[in-house]
Amino acid sequence: MPKDYNARFQEILTRLAPDKKKELYNRMRSLPASEREGFIKNFVTKYDSIKKAKDKGKLPQKKVPAKPHGMPVHKPGKDNAPHARSEHKPGNDVKPHAEDGHKPGAKKVRPEPSHQPSKTKPVQEKNAKQAKPPKQEKPKKERPAEEKPGKAEETDVPSRKSPLLSKIIVGVLIALLGAGAVFITAINNREDINKLLMTIKGEPAATEASATENEYKIAASLAVQTEGATEETESTAPSPTPTPIVVKEDAPDLTGLVIVIDPGHQAETDYTEESLFPDSTVGKPRCTSGAVGVDINTKEYEVTLEVALVTKAYLESCGASVILTREVNDINLSNQERAGIAVAASPDIYIRLHADSAPSSDVSGVIVYVPDSGSYVDTDKKLGEKIGTLLAEAQGTEYLGCFSTNAYTGLNYASSVKSVQVVMGFLSNSEDEARLNDDANTYEIAAAIAQFCSEL
Repeated sequence: MPKDYNARFQEILTRLAPDKKKELYNRMRSLPASEREGFIKNFVTKYDSIKKAKDKGKLPQKKVPAKPHGMPVHKPGKDNAPHARSEHKPGNDVKPHAEDGHKPGAKKVRPEPSHQPSKTKPVQEKNAKQAKPPKQEKPKKERPAEEKPGKAEETDVPSRKSPLLSKIIVGVLIALLGAGAVFITAINNREDINKLLMTIKGEPAATEASATENEYKIAASLAVQTEGATEETESTAPSPTPTPIVVKEDAPDLTGLVIVIDPGHQAETDYTEESLFPDSTVGKPRCTSGAVGVDINTKEYEVTLEVALVTKAYLESCGASVILTREVNDINLSNQERAGIAVAASPDIYIRLHADSAPSSDVSGVIVYVPDSGSYVDTDKKLGEKIGTLLAEAQGTEYLGCFSTNAYTGLNYASSVKSVQVVMGFLSNSEDEARLNDDANTYEIAAAIAQFCSEL
């Protein structure tokens, strides 16, 4: 595919909402490798044509709903005319309680108390004799004489201002909530699919060493496999009371070795993003449930844990101290946190166990990934070749090679220790799936890992 389609596709991804990215990501994973290039090209072409039409104003506009019968209809060019009548003028502010009968802006005129002295008392008495006596009404409570006429009006002010003040407070709260939502959305939209979909096309992260071009393509396509994990970093102390297991007669002595094993994936997927590698804006889901078998629906997270538990027991029977990043499937542990467990333990080796799914069901065998940067780049490559060869021989399957990559968060954050990520087989292949469910095969994997650790 021309690079411009790929680059444009990545640019479009950065503008999509998280649910759209997830939907597109799942759609890409469901397609065979041969159809992904056409899908990306068609997607970009369709997206750009719609955007171009919209920019030129050729897309149908939403119809403005008709106004109810009897209401004035605004004509083009006269939208502002009705508002001219309500132009604000100083002194015309409508205050709350205008419904009381007071004219806006006018002060309440209150009658003077009848008992207050007046200089025109003789005149008032004369007029009172000529006027007819008013009808008797129920006496109203008068304010004390010492109360000033303007004081009552002052006490009304808080009640008049409270509705307006409430509206202002509500408006401010809504604005703050809106700003917070925008901020959270901006953080959550960091583009992980950008990196992963580029990897599907074989363009980014896997740097192959001493492998054929066909093997490189296999590794690049497999790099899209997301990893599982989230939650607080667990204790790095070895699990107490190792499960007894009968080891082979030629089993090595591993006394003094510290080994961390990470059973890949977990039961539940968490699409919350974490950075792919330190100081990166590219993100990936914190954890996924992994691949599913093609024949009997074998779950990758179950296979990796079963192999890890047997291997732990075997290695401990050889004298090693073994730490598992997880011992149950129902957990939420991110790839960064798994790497943190390994780094904190300062192990002699950090082994990540996986059983991937390939685009083609013909792919079968063992493949190994190692970090493409860090303290042990050269050493990791040699270790990867060694463990890959041993595991392939133990299972009687093909060794597909060792590849340096930055596609896996769990490796990128553990580059300060010796690290390897082993794909023991492919659940997309019927033979591999059956073999990974065989207890005897699991035992052989554990014995091969023990032999590998003895050669560190």
